[in-house]
Amino acid sequence: MNREEFDRLTAIADSVRAPSNYKIEISDGTLVMTTGPSGIHEFIVRRLRARIEQGIAGRAQWSGMAVHGGMDVTTADFPTY
Repeated sequence: MNREEFDRLTAIADSVRAPSNYKIEISDGTLVMTTGPSGIHEFIVRRLRARIEQGIAGRAQWSGMAVHGGMDVTTADFPTY
């Protein structure tokens, strides 16, 4: 996907009035509307994050790495070609 297509999809996503518990994402060049994560999902993500962080703590090869549960990407993260 090039920058023009990304900007076009972003403009469409920004114009859609989705219910408050939904979000609109760009996934592989397609707009996808999904519900937000449930409480149990967030609980599981927190537990997994804690276990992963315990496993990589003090290991030089993982120095500077971060664990997070989200996959949000903004235009600031869009690669330039």
